[in-house]
Amino acid sequence: MSSFIWEYLHFDPELTPSDVVYSFRMFGAPYQKHTRLRCWNWHPASLVNHKCTSVGEVFSCGRTFADPHVALEFGSLSTADAAAYVPCLCRAWALDIRSYFEVTPDYVDAQKAIAAVASGPVRRHVFRGVSDESARERKKAEDQQSTAGCRNPAWLHDAWPSLWKTMGPIRSVLLRARTASSDLRGLVGCCGASPSRQPPLEASLVAIRCELERLFFVPAGTFDWHHPASPWRAELVGTILHHAEDPDAAVWDW
Repeated sequence: MSSFIWEYLHFDPELTPSDVVYSFRMFGAPYQKHTRLRCWNWHPASLVNHKCTSVGEVFSCGRTFADPHVALEFGSLSTADAAAYVPCLCRAWALDIRSYFEVTPDYVDAQKAIAAVASGPVRRHVFRGVSDESARERKKAEDQQSTAGCRNPAWLHDAWPSLWKTMGPIRSVLLRARTASSDLRGLVGCCGASPSRQPPLEASLVAIRCELERLFFVPAGTFDWHHPASPWRAELVGTILHHAEDPDAAVWDW
């Protein structure tokens, strides 16, 4: 595997070969015989990660330092005999080749399956994936599947009606508060290591929480409670989660 001949082999720089290193021992041979296989465009999958290495005093093939691999030459097995590929290795490699040609379309069949169009969008070849979608179609499908509305909140009206119904009135409360209090506008400036403005007034936040208490018919002061070590308003968040039927109930305990 470490032969110096590799240093004298020159390949087209535009080709990107991949090396697969495996051991004959992993395929039933009594010796290790680490072997490097240089591949282009394809490699036998069954040979990958089949190199016999040692962890502590145990080899990955099962042998130990006390019962090591059979040596080649030096009065032991012949290197000429070891040059032959063991049957299990040949079988694994052959199955990989067969699998490759079974899943790779024939050139003639690929030509027959070409669908010519005179107008409209040109689709990918059917052998390259019949379900492959355009970027616009894929984005639309993701929007429809996003139950949290992160991609397109408008889908929540049908996909998550309880959340839409809960957040609609809250939106109205926040918009009224924003209109009435200038310190609730441009809040993005409060963020970051070097904020450009001060946070909103505490009185404005208290007024919003009081309005939300009336909206959800909870006792006054419920949404203002928080643990002394955190500003997290657990009851406010928990009430919204409950009314929205949010499955992520663990957020309530944060």
